[in-house]
Amino acid sequence: MKVSCVADSLYWPMFVIAVLAAIIASQAMISGTFSIIQQSLSLGCFPRVKIVHTSAKYEGQVYIPEVNYILMIACIAITVGFKTTAKIGNAYGNSFLPALNLFDFFFFFCGGQGPYIYYASSLPTELSSQGHLIYLI
Repeated sequence: MKVSCVADSLYWPMFVIAVLAAIIASQAMISGTFSIIQQSLSLGCFPRVKIVHTSAKYEGQVYIPEVNYILMIACIAITVGFKTTAKIGNAYGNSFLPALNLFDFFFFFCGGQGPYIYYASSLPTELSSQGHLIYLI
């Protein structure tokens, strides 16, 4: 018995969209990694590596061969280590949710003064003239 979340007529279009989304996500991860390494190098927080500027027109486009090989080895190791996409998905969820909770904690309790509460009567009359509470975070 075959169980599917997608109708048979939509399988291949959804497959193409999923592959394109994976390609875009991987390019975003690679670009972000290169950018972080370049900034770390400029701050002196990372060992010296070869940086190739791929465009004379755009300054921020860089390629770092060593980092690219490290990312490749990490992706292969993760794929071989977890063996199934379900286990990779579980690992993603188990790492993403604590990071999201940590962000929320720092945003709400450590980001300046915390959540602000204003009375609308202290705001300009265009916003409210009724004196209701307005919560601004």
